[in-house]
Amino acid sequence: MGLLPESILELNPKQARLCLGIEKFGNLKCGKNFAASTMIVGVSGGIDSTALLIIATLLARKSGGRVFCAHVDHGLRDNSADDRAFVEDLCARLNIPVETFQADVSGYASNNSIGLEEAGRIMRYDFFKRCMKKFEADFLLLAHHIGDLSEDILMRLIRGTGWPALAGMDAFDPKRKLLRPLLSTTKNELE
Repeated sequence: MGLLPESILELNPKQARLCLGIEKFGNLKCGKNFAASTMIVGVSGGIDSTALLIIATLLARKSGGRVFCAHVDHGLRDNSADDRAFVEDLCARLNIPVETFQADVSGYASNNSIGLEEAGRIMRYDFFKRCMKKFEADFLLLAHHIGDLSEDILMRLIRGTGWPALAGMDAFDPKRKLLRPLLSTTKNELE
C-alpha cells in the first residue's frame, strides 16, 4: 500500500466526491453528522473495510470525529494472522487505535451446534459491542456495499421472505448504532 492521504483535500476530485457522497448518505440515514462522532469501524483487512477505514478517518479529520478500528481474526484461514498484521499496520499508519480479537469460531460453532458463519457473526458482533462500550462510540460502521445489499435481497428472495424484509439490510440500525455508509456504493468505486 502506497502513501495514505492525510486529508480529504489530498484526494483527486473523483475520490473526494466519493467520500463526500458516502458522508452525505450516512448522515441522511442516521440523521446526524456521523463523521463528527466517535466511530468504531469493523475492518477485516479486505478492500471494502480497508476503504471504509480510510474514508471514515478522512471524514473524521474533516469533521472533528474520532475513529477506532475493531478487527476479528476468526482463525478459519491459514493466513488470517496476515490480515491482522495488515490491519494493525494500516491503523498505525493512520494513527488509529485498533482492538483485535482472536476468535475460536470452530470451537464456538461446535459447542453451540451452529454453523461456522453464524458462530463467526455472533462472536464478531459481541466483540463489536464490547468495543462500542469501551470507546463510548456513537456508531459502529460496517463496510457492506451495494453488491452485498443485492446479494442479501437475492438470498431473502430465495428463502421466500416477503415484504418489507425483502428490501434487504438497513443502512442504519439505531438499536445497535450500526451504520452502513457504503450501502449505495459499488465495489468498483471502493477499489
